[in-house]
Amino acid sequence: MLSKPHRNFHLMTLCQIRLVGSGSTQCSGRVEVQHNGVWGTVCDDDWDLNDAKVVCRQLSCGTALQATKSAQFGQGSGEIWLDQVACSGTESSLTQCRHIGYGTHNCKHHEDAGVICSGQIRLVGSGSTQCSGRVEVQHNGVWGTVCDDDWDLNDAKVVCRQLSCGPALKATESAQFGQGSGEIWLDQVACSGTESSLTQCLHIGYGTHDCNHGEDAGVICSGPIRLVGSGSTRCSGRVEVQHNGVWGTVCDDGWDLNDANVVCRQLSCGTARLAPGSAHFGQGSGQIWLDELACSGSEISLTICRHRGYGTHNCNHGKDAGVFCSVNFDHDGSYWCQYEKTASGQTFTSSQSYPLSLRVTVSLQMPNISLTSPGAESVWGPGEADITRGYNFTFTCSIIPESPQGRFFLIFSGDTKRRNSSAVNNSATFTFPLAQFEHQGNYSCVYVVTTSSHMFTSPESALITVAVKHSLLLLSLLVSGGIFLLLLFISVLVCLVQRRRKLRHPTVFFQTQTTSTERDEDNAEFDEDFYGQSIPSKLLNQSEDEDSDDYENPVFDENIHYQETGSRSHGKCISAKSESREEETDEEDEGTSDDDNDYENVTEHFHQPVENDYAESSL
Repeated sequence: MLSKPHRNFHLMTLCQIRLVGSGSTQCSGRVEVQHNGVWGTVCDDDWDLNDAKVVCRQLSCGTALQATKSAQFGQGSGEIWLDQVACSGTESSLTQCRHIGYGTHNCKHHEDAGVICSGQIRLVGSGSTQCSGRVEVQHNGVWGTVCDDDWDLNDAKVVCRQLSCGPALKATESAQFGQGSGEIWLDQVACSGTESSLTQCLHIGYGTHDCNHGEDAGVICSGPIRLVGSGSTRCSGRVEVQHNGVWGTVCDDGWDLNDANVVCRQLSCGTARLAPGSAHFGQGSGQIWLDELACSGSEISLTICRHRGYGTHNCNHGKDAGVFCSVNFDHDGSYWCQYEKTASGQTFTSSQSYPLSLRVTVSLQMPNISLTSPGAESVWGPGEADITRGYNFTFTCSIIPESPQGRFFLIFSGDTKRRNSSAVNNSATFTFPLAQFEHQGNYSCVYVVTTSSHMFTSPESALITVAVKHSLLLLSLLVSGGIFLLLLFISVLVCLVQRRRKLRHPTVFFQTQTTSTERDEDNAEFDEDFYGQSIPSKLLNQSEDEDSDDYENPVFDENIHYQETGSRSHGKCISAKSESREEETDEEDEGTSDDDNDYENVTEHFHQPVENDYAESSL
């Protein structure tokens, strides 16, 4: 939001305060204040570390580590009581800070402010920084020091983690950051190094000790530092440091190999090979925290080196500094100790100690593995994964950004050959275009780094077990096709049965044709039907233009003089009739008549009158 001029400021009175929101703790969260019995949020306009210091002090939560903005702990609701809070950082309560009035603001809840405090621990003393100093803890509202009896790097690790600093570089003793005063709360602290808070470590009890402040313990943490930019790796890139929770770059004025060596040592990246300037890894943005650094090269943290002060510079991001580090394997080998003393001009030498073998290694984290099947629109992590046969699927291997450049290997339990691919942006993909049953099995990733003729291999990733399944669409098509074929077979079978029944009981009709002109009665002759019976040609010869499928049952015609046919015709009819009956018997046994033009089984009502007429004619 746009900043407003600080005018019409009021002092906050009778204010209660709390830290709430998603992921909040006793000493970190969204800041809310109570006014007239109603809780409301604080807008992040002009919200900075000075304001956060006051909140952390008021809540007895140690030092302020970060002043959060943009509703980092989630958006509140209801009133927004405060905007443009202006604390100097020395106030003991937020009620002493200025603001523009309760409820006066131009904000929304996505701008809610918050804080992250160190909790019941702080780093103070001469030369102390956010991540280095004399360790003090709070007990019963009173701050006190820690005695250095049994104080070691495991204890320092817990402190650095609790303060959100980088790895512990050193556990200091003998009041290296100056002597404290007042209570000595802890002695003989015994941390394993995995605890999240110093209060979880073993000790002999609050206030029980045999120490003085000349034995005050301290820590030096690496502090937030990173290498980023175009082409950066874990051990090469643009140098950025964090101050007041904000990342910023380092100007290249006076930047040299001594400064770069401190960075490389701080990041456990060996020695510096180059200290490039002029934004070699690309220009950063935002703050430029450090300028004119003057390291001797022996410091264990860049924050210990001399500089002009945070944010004091005359640079632009075209002068951002960077480093190229390299792991030094020259120190590989065997080491032993030997004592030598010179007395009265003579040199006496002890025997050698037992040798110690030193091997320089690159520590690699276990890579991650995931599986995607774009055709099936599915994503799997470690565990079981069902892939549909015929779809493509892709494995993705990845590792943390701080890892050096290397190659990924995809290990498959069903194949001795290993696919490999160079890491691009700390990851690599392995695609199988068509899933088949032979792709079933266990898959995992391994990351391999080769440097200075040395090869280093990461632990094997978790397993993904692939099972290839048939496509549901294919199964449904097969089932549907089977049902269709079954129905088709049943239909054909029914048709065949009906046809066979029809052939066993045929019905034949005479097909008669009518001619366009009558035959001459003197020359008319009788044709024989299928059974040899004489039928007038008038009934048989029909016009060829009529449809051949028109059928008529011959009807006895009284106008036809059957007696004029003569004895010859009568004999022929009788003979034909007997032959027709024999043929009819044979054809009924065979049941093979398929032609619609075959004629048989003339109905009895037609046969009987013809027989009678022919009989009368013969008489």
